[in-house]
Amino acid sequence: MLNTVKVPKEYEPLFLKAQDIVSSYFLEKKENPEKGTIEIDDERYIYVRAASMSVDFFETVKNLYKDSGKEEAICIARQILYDVAYAIGLSDAKNFQKKLKLKTPIERLSAGLVLFAYAGWANVDIFPESKPSQDEDFYLIYDHPYSFESDAWKKSGKKTDYSVCVLNAGYSSGWCSESFGVNLVVSEIMCKAKGDDVCRFIMAHPSKIDKYIKQYMRKEPELAKNISRYEVPGFFKRKELEDTLREKTQQLEKSLTESVKAREVMVSMLEDNNQIREELENKFVELKQAEEMLIQTEKLASLGKLIADIAHEVNNPLMVISGKAQLALMEKLDNDEVNKNLKIIMDQCMRAKDIIQRLLTFSKPSHGDLSIVKIDESIEFILKLLEHQYYLSNVTIKRNYCSPIPEVRIDEKKMHEVYINLLKNAAEAMGPDGGTITINIRAKEKNLYIEFVDTGSGMTDESKSRVFEPFYTTKEKGTGLGLSVCYGIVKAHGGDLRYESTKEEGAKATIVLPIQ
Repeated sequence: MLNTVKVPKEYEPLFLKAQDIVSSYFLEKKENPEKGTIEIDDERYIYVRAASMSVDFFETVKNLYKDSGKEEAICIARQILYDVAYAIGLSDAKNFQKKLKLKTPIERLSAGLVLFAYAGWANVDIFPESKPSQDEDFYLIYDHPYSFESDAWKKSGKKTDYSVCVLNAGYSSGWCSESFGVNLVVSEIMCKAKGDDVCRFIMAHPSKIDKYIKQYMRKEPELAKNISRYEVPGFFKRKELEDTLREKTQQLEKSLTESVKAREVMVSMLEDNNQIREELENKFVELKQAEEMLIQTEKLASLGKLIADIAHEVNNPLMVISGKAQLALMEKLDNDEVNKNLKIIMDQCMRAKDIIQRLLTFSKPSHGDLSIVKIDESIEFILKLLEHQYYLSNVTIKRNYCSPIPEVRIDEKKMHEVYINLLKNAAEAMGPDGGTITINIRAKEKNLYIEFVDTGSGMTDESKSRVFEPFYTTKEKGTGLGLSVCYGIVKAHGGDLRYESTKEEGAKATIVLPIQ
């Protein structure tokens, strides 16, 4: 007679066979207090007081975690008990299935339920609507009429508003998960410890259990009001939460690390951008200067062609006038007034010839006779020529030459003309009271810089913008060709001529020549 478990009629023969096997198994029990051992079929067992694993355990955990609050303490106690029971049920199922050579899932289930009764956990009453299967549609609804856990709570006289048969639920889910090869969980929806008539459980796959509980509540509306605060546990759920938390923490740390790296990259990019911006601004200034120089060069080239054409046209009749005046003087006329006028004509023709020659030099600057020259010696040669004139004009020359001075390849005669013009302009800018002209020679990278700095009255903005423009002059007797010619000569050497000046603060003319 089947008396350890209640199951649907079609399962009774199989469960009766399991009852016979398990009962004979427990007949092999041996107790030896002298050794402190309890053995069944050569397996060690222990007796544990029911209350210590239920009501007392809950109280102990609640005291340990009282700072976390009552609900959190209860949750921790339930999870510990469920995890331990699940692991025991899983292990017992493996051991019994191997020892008793149980093959089908129902055979394994039958042995487990009978063993459950013989071990003192509870007896089981399986409902006919249950559908135990080897897939996610597994469904088992059953009662534990004499659960050791709810019985311990009732005997303690303590009241609770939550289900307490956690070990029963954990052990059952562990045994059945192993037996059917499906991940299963158990939820106690009704419990005697909280005043219900029975301890009722639903076992199912985690993805389906909530659905099955709600279906049962709709089917049994009278009982539904008693089904409250049920939980759907998971094996080692706390560990899963900790693993999830650890994973999230690692992801957060990774994200923070990437954010820090991204910030460092952004800071580096901003620094690079600032550097690039500065470089662009410098390049823009250089480009602007190059553009101004290009405009000046194009302007000079256009004017140079026009001047060359005019100079050639003027030079021929000028030679005729000069020649006729010279012949007339050679005749030695008795009229002194005529001879005086003829001499004036000759002088002015020579002056005009000199202007024309300068115009032609401006229009067609060339390297001429290039040679390697020591620039300081070349400048000193011109200073020696102008020494007496500067002495009379109260002009002091200061020299600031680098050492050694790199050699350059120039047309020295042409460059002499440039030095003379720049020195002449500097002396005139300082007026009759004189002043100081400082000559600086310095080398930088591939260029040699020759600077003529005066202490004169400086230049206006308009004068600076037009300083190299032919025929532009602020002097009463000037032709406006001196600096234009100088600019052309320096450019023909592959160099540059620059002017810097501030009104009332003097001026600086800089010759830039490539070093050989």
